[in-house]
This record gives sequence, C-alpha cells and structure tokens, in this order.
Amino acid sequence: MKIIYTVIAIILMAASTASAQIGLGLNLSAGGGLSLPVSDLSGNWKTGYHGMAAISFSRIPQMEPAVRYAYHRFAAKNDAGSGTHLTIQEYGLDLKVKLSPPGLGVKPYALVGAGAAKAKLSDDSSSTISFSGTKFYYAFGGGILIGLIPRVDFFTEIRYTRISVSSGSVGCVPITVGLNLGI
Repeated sequence: MKIIYTVIAIILMAASTASAQIGLGLNLSAGGGLSLPVSDLSGNWKTGYHGMAAISFSRIPQMEPAVRYAYHRFAAKNDAGSGTHLTIQEYGLDLKVKLSPPGLGVKPYALVGAGAAKAKLSDDSSSTISFSGTKFYYAFGGGILIGLIPRVDFFTEIRYTRISVSSGSVGCVPITVGLNLGI
C-alpha cells in the first residue's frame, strides 16, 4: 500500500511541476524605441519615437499570433518651434514565426502583421487636424528574443510598416527594444 501512495505522490508532483513549467501560454510584451520615417513620410518628418504593447499566444509550436498596439510620434522637420507633430496609432494582429528550435536561450523570429492605423497631424496650440483618418497597414520584419530568466525575455525587433493613405502610402521603420513576460 505504501508503494501505491508513493507512486501516486510522485505522479502528482511530476504533473504539478510540468503544469507550472507550461503556464497559460500567454506572453505580455512591452517596448519602445526609434521610429524612422521612410518614403513619403521622410520628406517632412524627423526621426520619431514609439511605444508598443502586445499579448501573444505561444501554444502553437514555432508560431506565435499576437494582438498588438503601437503609438508613434514624429516632429515636423521645419516646425520652427511651432510644436507640429504627427502621431500614428496602430491596432493590429501579428504572427511571429520562430526560426530556431525550442529551448535555446537566443531565439530569432520573423514576423508579419496587419491592422488599422490612425494618424493625426496636430500642433501644441489648441487645434488638431485630422491627417488621414483610420487606414489599413501591413508590416513585416524580424527580431531576437534573449532569455534572461525563466519566462522573461529581452527582445529587439525591427519592422517595416506601410500605411495606405488616399495619396498612396507612407511608411516607417520602428526599431524596438523591450521585455516579453510569459504567463
């Protein structure tokens, strides 16, 4: 009888340890960095900054779908102190494809994404002018996750984002550093 209880105790401890290592399969990411204006955007706007947050689902081997939000801000090149700036908010879905086998400390990945982008042109006096409204965007790029401690990764990522507007399209290249927390 003692042997049966011992075997049951070992099985229960192994199962609880395995479930603690697996977690819920959710990752919370937050980061920020530089936003480089490209194409039509680069003519009138300086290098800006951005912040982003995402919730991703890591239950699918080698793939990680995510819901993502990003905020970009660019100052005008020739504003002469007027405070004119362009803000872009992105609401979208990303898919990360992991390019290394599971279990490595350094994990490169490729990504694609799409969603809605809302742009506003404004100045610091009280007027805000709608620049282009809400438009479709797509993005692609890649990054590297570096494991710090279990369930906590540092990441760096670069992506190309293209926003469709009535006169064509505008783009930016955000370079992001941040933390990824596994739940």
